[in-house]
Amino acid sequence: MMNHVYAQPNAHGSFSRSTVGLALLVAFYVGAHLRLSIYSGGSVLVPQYICLAAGAALVALYHRTLLKTLPLMLLLAAALVLAPILNSPFLSTSALFETYKGGIQLLISMTLMLAVAALVTTVEPARLARLSTRLWLLFVLLALLEFAAMRDVFEAISQAIYSASGRGLYTGVERDQLMYGQIRPKVMATEPSFLATTLLCLCTMAILSMRSAGKPHTVRNGLLMLTVTYLVCPSMIIVFFMAAIATWMYWPRTRKGRALALFILGGALVLTLIAQSYMTQLAALSKLVLGEHGATGSFFGRIAVGPSVGMDVIERYPLLGVGVGNAEAARPIIDNNWLNKGAFALFPWFADPTLRANDLMSNGFWWQWIYMGALGGLLFIALTKALLRRIGVELPFRAIVCAWIVWYAGAAFVDPISWFALAIFCIPPRANFESRTDLSNLDRASIVRGAIHAR
Repeated sequence: MMNHVYAQPNAHGSFSRSTVGLALLVAFYVGAHLRLSIYSGGSVLVPQYICLAAGAALVALYHRTLLKTLPLMLLLAAALVLAPILNSPFLSTSALFETYKGGIQLLISMTLMLAVAALVTTVEPARLARLSTRLWLLFVLLALLEFAAMRDVFEAISQAIYSASGRGLYTGVERDQLMYGQIRPKVMATEPSFLATTLLCLCTMAILSMRSAGKPHTVRNGLLMLTVTYLVCPSMIIVFFMAAIATWMYWPRTRKGRALALFILGGALVLTLIAQSYMTQLAALSKLVLGEHGATGSFFGRIAVGPSVGMDVIERYPLLGVGVGNAEAARPIIDNNWLNKGAFALFPWFADPTLRANDLMSNGFWWQWIYMGALGGLLFIALTKALLRRIGVELPFRAIVCAWIVWYAGAAFVDPISWFALAIFCIPPRANFESRTDLSNLDRASIVRGAIHAR
């Protein structure tokens, strides 16, 4: 009885803060879905400003929690300032500028991630599950309306939203029909993959917040949501989200179990690297195995070419990589891998010199190591673990591994949306949350009343 009383939220404190936090989380989801930026002269002036505004408000809301991370964030900032100086013999002046700009973007994205993580680790899981499920149902309903009868209306709204943004709308209608047998809905985003990502993030948040996550009934409900998501807006990234969810659910709890899991992951990575070194026709193999999914070149750029590019960059820049955000420094190595693996011959539209390095290689996991090198990447992981632990995240390395799995399907690494994925996997198991007895958010009168009723 006493625990039940203590579990009630303080009407003047945590309840109001969590309610505001959840409202800001909805705003963040909308921003992540639309990905609107402010442009000036053809260049991005303020990227994803809805996400930034909602995230900044969350930072203000949870500033006391985030103050615990201030020393570590200052250490990260100092490292991001120092690394380009140490790397300066390998960087041009423009590359140095890109590295500092990328470092600032990474700091902002990680700060927003910590604010979202502070929210999802303290709000009642049942409320988080209800919110994410209802928001998922809303996006599913809008997608069905667009698919069934209102495509022209949604397209007109999209044109109005993005007309002044400098961003084009998705034109791969033939590709959709070829690969999926339908024209996928966008629900006012610029491309269907953004809708798929939104639905999958909401699915993931709902599944991880369910009671007894990992039990058969929870797995059944989660698979139902994921199946509906794929039917509404099919995308191969669902495979990576499912793998990440399974990793979160069944993460080993013992040291021996975690050591075994790391050994298996490391072995799989080594075997992948060895196999790729002998595959001179990797692009043809991916096209043969995946059929139409491999025929566009997207799979090769997102997933297949990542390991060979990453290892080539680490071999050339072993300690500190090419610098955070300095993607174009890796462009010659990326081009060389596309050429050697036969990809430019199979997918000649990617030989366009106007395409950026991120267009040819969008594997977020490998971008971390390309940007930071072997030494810098390992130190960064240790610092990220410490940051997550400082705000009370259980099993922080589990959250990082889950984010890596999702990033493997395509991520820029430095942007807020990439780090939002990590924040989702910071959700604690619901059973663990419900077993806590937290007196910090209760006023003295509540404690006294609880003690009286407990007698």
